[in-house]
Amino acid sequence: MFSPAAGRAFFFRQYLNDKTPKPVFSPEILTINDLFGKLEPRPVSDNISLIFKLYDSYREVMDKDITLDDFIPWGEMCLADFDDIDKYLADPEQLFRNLADQKALDDDFSHLDDDQVEAIRTFWSSFDPEKLSRLQKSFLEVWEKMPELYRHFNERLDRDNEAYEGKMFRLTAQKIQDKTVGEVPYKHIVFAGLNALNNCEKRLLNYLKIKGIATFFWDYPQWIMEAPVQSSDQGLIRGEHEAARFIKSNILDFPMPADWDNPQHDGPEKITIATAANDLGQTQIAAEFLNQIPPQNNAGPDKEDAPHAKTALVLADEALMLPAIHAIPEAWDKINVTLGYPLKNTPAYGLVETLMTLQQSMRTTRQGKTWFYHRHLLGLLRHQYITTIMGKEGRQLVNKLIAANQVFIEKSNIPAHDLTDRLLKKTNTTEDLTEYLKNVLQMVYQHLKKNPEANLEREFVYHLYLTIKRLGEILSAQTEKITPETWHRLFRKLADFQTVPFGESHLAAFR
Repeated sequence: MFSPAAGRAFFFRQYLNDKTPKPVFSPEILTINDLFGKLEPRPVSDNISLIFKLYDSYREVMDKDITLDDFIPWGEMCLADFDDIDKYLADPEQLFRNLADQKALDDDFSHLDDDQVEAIRTFWSSFDPEKLSRLQKSFLEVWEKMPELYRHFNERLDRDNEAYEGKMFRLTAQKIQDKTVGEVPYKHIVFAGLNALNNCEKRLLNYLKIKGIATFFWDYPQWIMEAPVQSSDQGLIRGEHEAARFIKSNILDFPMPADWDNPQHDGPEKITIATAANDLGQTQIAAEFLNQIPPQNNAGPDKEDAPHAKTALVLADEALMLPAIHAIPEAWDKINVTLGYPLKNTPAYGLVETLMTLQQSMRTTRQGKTWFYHRHLLGLLRHQYITTIMGKEGRQLVNKLIAANQVFIEKSNIPAHDLTDRLLKKTNTTEDLTEYLKNVLQMVYQHLKKNPEANLEREFVYHLYLTIKRLGEILSAQTEKITPETWHRLFRKLADFQTVPFGESHLAAFR
């Protein structure tokens, strides 16, 4: 069984267990990306390694003098574009054509709809071939070399037997077209809950449908399939519901079983809107709504019809997750956090950011004296982990530095302490920086182990340690030497997408 998110597997297995009178083997439950990975064995490299490879290709094809710092923001966008090109099976030669000459727009664009063609015309209308600004000339020089960059980058990945996700999708789709795809490792496949399919996914699903080994289920309420009534100058008109755009196409191309009865509520649902003074106030209002829901009563703790199992709290801002969890009434004793907590919102991440700021502003004189900017030093000493470890000594040190009222503070004015000796160490290379941060996090982790209520905090520190360790491993394999500023940027790129998973799920818990 394949679904958009692996987190649904737990609930599916629980429901399957309730419906099955005797023990059975659970089907393998994966995401559709996992299926592509089984049909195309070439490994998908991490984004940072891909950025370095793309950087090498860019210097050979376009500009050999560009620095890595200048390239990274552009390289991230370029890598995302290449990923989309492959997932939608676009031709890079045609996509990156110079359409400044309006006659080129008269060529065959039958594969695009009218809105897309008009968007292309609007963009290129400002490019007068007879009058190009310096910025436009620079853009065209890059634009016209994009197909060559795409080829050079992909040829290098072919030599190294690596891929990015879109390339893996395209390789699988090409194998299907060439009839060289390997044996599908399943007798039957069920696809559930997919929505906006790219061209590679459509080709794969169609291939499995023709082979007769695929069943499809689409997740949608019936009422969105009906054309809604909309007001206009001409009166009331009916138009397509925007939520049904992809569903209608999916149902037509990959129909569900004829005997399937859609369990969705007819809807639309009742909606109550409440006002909150600020973001944190939303969590208190949510708690009030939860208090209005009756307790589980006679519903068993593992029954799917328990009221709490039918309740979900959806946050628009992930940063509110911890305040929301703390605001949940005590009666709600079981909670499923379906998404992990963003690593970038943790105190551990804040500590690393503070250390990076201190490293960047730290200055060492020819006489060997080290100076700190007072705000950055005090910010570090006031961090919750540091104040907990240093205790009374830390508070006294902060008060002493504030009383001294110095803009820059010399290291010799700070009393010796095992923690401050490690924190205030100057690093000169990215290798030193990686080890420095790992050592600090190890020390913090060991201290948190003494507090039995700090399990979650230890998880934050542990996952951040793994992220920094992974970054160090990636960079050690590169020939290009990077600056601490670039290291910081790459660290943020890695950490921004990392989440800390929460504990075991419960079927009767609210989500």
